[in-house]
Amino acid sequence: MAEMLISNAVNNADPPGLTWGQLGDALGFDAQMPSYYKKKAWSMIANQKIYKLGQVIYPSGPVKQSELELLKYTHLTNTIRDSLLDYIGQHKTVSYSNICDKFKNDADRKTLEVELRNLLNERRLKLDKNASFQRVYSPGEHRY
Repeated sequence: MAEMLISNAVNNADPPGLTWGQLGDALGFDAQMPSYYKKKAWSMIANQKIYKLGQVIYPSGPVKQSELELLKYTHLTNTIRDSLLDYIGQHKTVSYSNICDKFKNDADRKTLEVELRNLLNERRLKLDKNASFQRVYSPGEHRY
């Protein structure tokens, strides 16, 4: 039941993206969200049912058209996208903040966030139980 409630709250957020506090509010908790719900949300992140980028929790699946319309650029160039995948592939895990620091001169944070969500949706990246990124390779693709 908790998983369904969390999923509904995250999927119905408009605009998409909730902090822990906003998720707690959406679930009807005025004070701090109970630890059971937070543990369930972390489990959902590890199982790719929801995404956590930095302090914000997003629904899994494609980025909504309404979000894309608010962005000046909706995709990174192929070169930067490849560099992003290579960078993540060179490490066991990479935090969202490290990715943002590494690519701060190549893309604005919102475009980078959308691209990361797209790569998660394409299953080229995944989030671990700590919401750090890991590279996922298709058969025959070069690995580091």
